[in-house]
Amino acid sequence: MLRRFSPLIKSILTSFICFLFDYALLYGLTEFCRFYYLISAAISFAVANTLNFYLCARWVFPSGLSGGRQYAAFLVVGAVGLALNTAFMALFTSALSWHYMLSKVVSSSLVFFWNYLMRRHAIFRA
Repeated sequence: MLRRFSPLIKSILTSFICFLFDYALLYGLTEFCRFYYLISAAISFAVANTLNFYLCARWVFPSGLSGGRQYAAFLVVGAVGLALNTAFMALFTSALSWHYMLSKVVSSSLVFFWNYLMRRHAIFRA
């Protein structure tokens, strides 16, 4: 049974590692570089998404690696994830007056499900 859920568990761990990287980069770009929080969020998400591809291709779904087309598909899924993440962050931060870092936690948690399902069934076909 653990084998069946192994990609999910690995994906959660990978996403958590990438989230920490994303979160730290978001904070650094916003607080130290003084970027607008949505610009910081887009940059940090894109960088973390590339790290996530590498980890997914090498560890989470290693048998499904096929190269450049797969990375392009991963970027498309990531772009949709970025749009969702940005929309949620704008909603939570601007409309609900949450701190942008709290918005990032909630937004990323919601977007995880989109990313996992698309990566597993459309990109890596695990």
